[in-house]
Amino acid sequence: MVPEVTVGHVDMEILCPKLHFHHWSQALGRHFINLAKNVELATSVACDYAGKNIVFRIDPGSNPNYIAMVIEFEEGDGDLARVELQQASNEPSEWWEMDQSWGAVWQLNPGSKLNPPFSVRLTSQYSGRTLVAKNVIPVGWTPGGTYRSVVNYL
Repeated sequence: MVPEVTVGHVDMEILCPKLHFHHWSQALGRHFINLAKNVELATSVACDYAGKNIVFRIDPGSNPNYIAMVIEFEEGDGDLARVELQQASNEPSEWWEMDQSWGAVWQLNPGSKLNPPFSVRLTSQYSGRTLVAKNVIPVGWTPGGTYRSVVNYL
């Protein structure tokens, strides 16, 4: 399988007024296709954080109305498909879905004040397994704080 390559527009006349390419994108496309034929695709390996439980590092920009966190040390396939947050004042079945900001950072901006303690429910991307870190982020949590759970996959 050859990965799809998208090449943006480059106006070479700005950089080199005497240089002009009529079919530069086709030439680059052929070049990348030839490179892709020699690329070995990586396979996923299970993460092994023996003896460590999942850790939640609260982003320094978090506040009483917004929370973002980095989630670390997930055993198993390591990638999360979904992260949900439950506030103290919510019904036991009410979970707020968090958005993946980038990488391992997940955020929630509910539009109102958050009510700790928070439980966090994680769903593994590949196995679909779910686990809950109950009340892992306490009342009095602080931006920049680190909170260790007592749970992990495997």
